[in-house]
Amino acid sequence: MSMIHLSSEQRHMIKLIDDHATKFPLSDVGDEQLLSSGYDFMPAFKRIIDSTSKLQMDYICQQYEGFYRFAKLMERVAQCLADGVIEVPKYPSNKNVPPPFKYLTITHNYVGAKFHLSTRSRHELLS
Repeated sequence: MSMIHLSSEQRHMIKLIDDHATKFPLSDVGDEQLLSSGYDFMPAFKRIIDSTSKLQMDYICQQYEGFYRFAKLMERVAQCLADGVIEVPKYPSNKNVPPPFKYLTITHNYVGAKFHLSTRSRHELLS
């Protein structure tokens, strides 16, 4: 695939996510570690998803294995939330408290589960 145009800001955010995700082993334990440490990368991930086309996202996922892994993990979490497998914990309505996802934990049984792409946000990620 030829080079796809991405802004320097997009490339920077992609690289941050990719570098972070590749720190963890490719295992259920590594997925749990990535999930528990991934909260701070979610705003950048959302910006990438919102600012790229399907073609760009496909390119990113092919070129950056860690970014792809993070994207698939976020997709699995979203599917678990949508299916009710994960209950979003209640938290105080104090504005200084982070969103419930910060406190969300998933056992390896759920993190390791494989889901088909049945719900998509803006992009269909590579399967």
